Amino acid sequence: MSDEELQQVKEILGTGLKLVISDRSAQQPRKESLTNTHRKEPISLKTLLNIKKNENKEELAIILYDHLIDHPRIRRVSRSHWNNKQYRSAVLDAQIELENMVKESAGYPKDNRGNELSGASLMHKVFDVKNPILKWSDLNTRVLQDELDGYKLIFAGSVLGIRNPKAHLVSKQTPWKALQILVFTCLLAEIIDRCEFCEVEEQ
Repeated sequence: MSDEELQQVKEILGTGLKLVISDRSAQQPRKESLTNTHRKEPISLKTLLNIKKNENKEELAIILYDHLIDHPRIRRVSRSHWNNKQYRSAVLDAQIELENMVKESAGYPKDNRGNELSGASLMHKVFDVKNPILKWSDLNTRVLQDELDGYKLIFAGSVLGIRNPKAHLVSKQTPWKALQILVFTCLLAEIIDRCEFCEVEEQ
């Protein structure tokens, strides 16, 4: 056997050993809690999938917060609540912050009596297809107009269906459901970041 062939065999054996060691290490049970927020080592996808497989969705949600809630403003207002297991408060404050973002970006629009708009009325005014205050496209096609009109209803629905019940009804919020709502809120916040302000035509 030549020196070159001998070197190739060594490399193949070495690679095989690494794979065996890696596979055995992966099978060793972890002694530390998966929900430890001070972990230095990132949680592997395999670990997350195992949690999901065991249907422990609540523990999975707690872990996934740091991976999925990445909008800075939504994260800033919800993270302390989340860490304290106050999931209803995390959702409520995130929704309030989303409305504040709309108000700020739209220049705090007012109704016909001069009162500052809020809630669903704010969303209908800001994303009115015929006279929008905020938009993220040129609205030069029916599809783009329908998109704005659709998101207007989504923003209004977010206020009516998520924020208002959390503000007025006392209810328990599970981590999994709260995480789903926070991901949705981040999506809407990112849309606001993309919007441009439009000069509103006087009616």
